Amino acid sequence: MKDHACSFKVLVVEDSDMVCEAYRQQLNSFDESYELIFAKDIRSGMNMLELHSDIDLVVVDGLLEDNEIGEDFVKLARKRYHGKMLAASSGPAMNEELVRLGCTYAARNKFSVTKCVQAMLLGRPIEKDFFQLP
Repeated sequence: MKDHACSFKVLVVEDSDMVCEAYRQQLNSFDESYELIFAKDIRSGMNMLELHSDIDLVVVDGLLEDNEIGEDFVKLARKRYHGKMLAASSGPAMNEELVRLGCTYAARNKFSVTKCVQAMLLGRPIEKDFFQLP
């Protein structure tokens, strides 16, 4: 685990600019430093994993640009990325499928994603208020 003064590198695979901006604002309000990298589709997400071997966490939406689905990204990403992944879909069923395919946890909803990111990277307890648990 990194020192709290370190920067954490987070890849966000999400097609909504509004959601990405919300994540950026919320994570920038915390004490820890987060370097956010954004990808809107599977190809750019895989490219980011290739370019940045030091990613600490990947946040994956269930539906991406051009009707791509997060499930396909998780299947491909797990072939080369073995770190933490957070399912961040609006739908519980999609989150369950993303976890089945390789995501470490699922956020309860879009509003809890940044709290989940903090818990996963800082080793804080997994709280049922923020995480969708089986």
